[in-house]
Amino acid sequence: MNWDSDKIKSLRLRLGWSPSDLARRLNCESCIVAGWEKGSEPLEAVFSQELDILLKQADSTADEVTGQALAEVFLEESELQQCELKTVTDRFLGN
Repeated sequence: MNWDSDKIKSLRLRLGWSPSDLARRLNCESCIVAGWEKGSEPLEAVFSQELDILLKQADSTADEVTGQALAEVFLEESELQQCELKTVTDRFLGN
């Protein structure tokens, strides 16, 4: 992904982290994170790769949280004890 100041800040807020939290996770100074978010500090490739990983983790977590709630509804409606996630997503996406 091409990371800009808004995308970095948006990811950080999505994770519920402070600039210091993100800096600790990336093993850098919080002033560097602040610089990225202001657009005054260049983003090195290694940090861009780490942000890509964090974004994928955030997406996976969001999918899991959403999927679990949908699965509960599906199981309750169908009176099943268990089901596959694909069955649930197909049902709710209209596939």
